[in-house]
This record gives sequence, C-alpha cells and structure tokens, in this order.
Amino acid sequence: MTYKDHSIEAQHPLHIILPFDLQRDPSAFNPENRKYLYAIFPDVEVISFDKRFLRFYMNKLPSKPWPRTIAGVPAYFTSDPTNEGPIAPIKRASSSRTRLSDDIDCRYDPTKRRQLFELIQKHFLKVKIGIYEIQYWSNFVVIVLDSDDTDMTAVPRAVASCPCYYLFKSEMGRRRDAPVLATNESHGDIYDDSQYAVLRPGIMLSSGVDEESGQELLTTSGILVQDMNGDQSMTAASQGVPHGQKVFHPHQNGREIGEAIMELPYTDIALVRLHDNETFLNEFFENNHMLKPAPSLRGFIRSSEVASGSTVFMDSAFTGYEEGIVGCYSVTRIPTHDPHDPHGPATMEWIETRWDYFGQGSSQKYVDGAHGSVIWDGDGKILGFFRYAPASGHFVDWRHSLSVDHLIDKGFTVGEAMRR
Repeated sequence: MTYKDHSIEAQHPLHIILPFDLQRDPSAFNPENRKYLYAIFPDVEVISFDKRFLRFYMNKLPSKPWPRTIAGVPAYFTSDPTNEGPIAPIKRASSSRTRLSDDIDCRYDPTKRRQLFELIQKHFLKVKIGIYEIQYWSNFVVIVLDSDDTDMTAVPRAVASCPCYYLFKSEMGRRRDAPVLATNESHGDIYDDSQYAVLRPGIMLSSGVDEESGQELLTTSGILVQDMNGDQSMTAASQGVPHGQKVFHPHQNGREIGEAIMELPYTDIALVRLHDNETFLNEFFENNHMLKPAPSLRGFIRSSEVASGSTVFMDSAFTGYEEGIVGCYSVTRIPTHDPHDPHGPATMEWIETRWDYFGQGSSQKYVDGAHGSVIWDGDGKILGFFRYAPASGHFVDWRHSLSVDHLIDKGFTVGEAMRR
C-alpha cells in the first residue's frame, strides 16, 4: 500500500509521519525513501533536503493547510524555482584566504560557541569592521556585517575551523531598530483580551496610553521568576512596561496587577512585582492544537543543551499557540541603557540570542505585542524570550529570541506558583 492510498494529499495532517525520520537520521534521504516523499503530493517536480528542511518544488501548490513537518523535519512548498526556502544563508563568503585559529576546532560542539564568538569579536574589533550578529550553525558561522560597503577581502574565510559566511544588517529584515508593541488598533485576527482571575504566561498586559500616539500599548506576560534572594516577579518586555510603570490586565480599564520594578541589563526584559492579591501559575492553557497536554514550565535550559532541529513552542495572546524548530545560536549587539539612568545615552552590548523557525507563512500572522513571550521545549524547559520576527529578508518565518542563559548567569530560576 502506498502513501497515496492513505489519502495524505486530501488530509494534509499537520505532521506527516513516515517509516523514517530525517531529523534523527538525515542520511535516510535516499532514493528508496524519496519514493515515499514523491508519493505524498501530485505535481512535485523536485524535492531537496539540506539536513534541516524539506523543500517541495511543485508545478501546482497543494490546497492549504500545508503540513508543518514531514518525516520529522519542516516542509517548505513553492512553485517558484528561485525560492530556496529557509536554508542557512551561505551564499556570501570571504574573498580572502585568511583563516584564524586553525589549531582550534569549534565545529559540532555548541559548548565551544562562546569561545568561537569571542575569537570573532576580538578580530573584528582589531580590524575595525563593525558587526551586528554572529550565528553558530554547528559546522559554520554566519557573520552579519554593519555596512553593505564592507570590503570582503578584509574579512576571514574561517575561524576555529568553522567556515565563515556573511550577511549585511540591511538584509536581516528587522521591522525597526527596537521591538515595538501592539496598540488597541493594530492587533490581528488572533487577539485574546479575556480577563483571567489567575495570571499565566502569554496573557495580555497593558501599560496604559502612549503619550505621543494617544493609543493604549499592549504586550504579553512572560513567566514567574525567582532571584537569588527568593523574591519573585513576572517577566515582560521592557518596552512594554517601563520602569516604575503600573501594569494592567488585560487593558488599562482592567485590573491593576503590579508595577515594573526594574529592567534586567542587556536583555529587553523587565521585572514586574505583582500585587499580593494576584495568583500566577507557570502553566499554559490547554489548546486544541497541542499534541499533548499543556506543560508546566519546569525550569531553564541553556542553549548548548538544546539539540538543533528539536521542537519548540510559543503561545501568546497575539499569536496563539505555535510550534517551531530550533535553529541556531547567536550573539547580537543591541543598544542598552544603564538601568540606573534609563534616559541616558545608549551603549552597544553583546547579548546571547537564538533563531528558531516557526513554519512557512508564520510571519504573515505575526503582529506586534508578542515580545517577551517565552519559548519552551517539549520537556517544559524555557529556552528564550521572543524579541522580534523579521518582516522581510532571509529570516522571514524565523523568530529571534533572547537566550535564557542571561537569566541563569544572573542567578534566576523559574519561580514556584504564586498564590494569593
């Protein structure tokens, strides 16, 4: 019996399971198994696989909704032969022969990524070439250059045995220089402004009315965390809840739930002290799209401990429940202010970040307001806090997030339930 006989074409399940799993064994993309893949849809011309994504080039696209994963990896569908999908950006290499620290090998070892990042940062600082981001893709790195006019003969071909590829900051598709918030007029089709007696991750928050626009600014709750002194607070995007600002749920005409007491330096994360009469559970609501019950968030997990290609999740009042896959580790330079002088001049600091892929077309439904939402894995461990989703460029359908390594290094843990 073929897979055509199972009517997969008509059903388009979210996840198509085959006798082989390409995420666990990329070598299973062989001629025998490709027969199964070609049998799923009609009008398939070419199926390609880069060890991360299956790309289906077709004469005619199938009806939606399309499967998110096939044989354990994300699927991408196109009728445009020039559309390569969400592959890693490895088209622009150095025009030099410069190889740095060839006696070190940082390939396939995420525990060495910090050493690799430091080698790259020191070199570019020495040669006075501005860089915005460094991405670690297991066996190579992508370096994002500040200027489109950078001399490509002046940048290294490889560092610590990792080939180097390059993007320009202008190609990153950033919506604007800083994360922004939703307003009461900018939300999309998914918009949960229900008022909940018990606070949880992913619910709507308000910091009141913006003085310039006159519109209410909305953002998303993060999680309950505990510092080294045992004090508990809720996280949120710092742009959404400035220091000293009162915080409401779900709107400014809802109930006041707390006050922003500080911003964690270099993180875009604010801490909100909740009022004594509030209850906060680090648990998500049940969702019909979840393949298993909603998890309790059980702790943090460092980026180096997360397997590339594994499944991650995000849930927000502005996006709904979403599934993605782990992409790459990165460090990003961001403007930041002294927490004791929030209105003073900004300085540029490196922060640990990550890129995760959330599926074809996911950027189309994204709206501002989800900043600060947590991203977690299948074990309920938190990997990061969502920062932004590019509107164009190479990383459309990817999500950029702050790694929780920052909070771990500062002594934070996931808080116990806060009950009134």
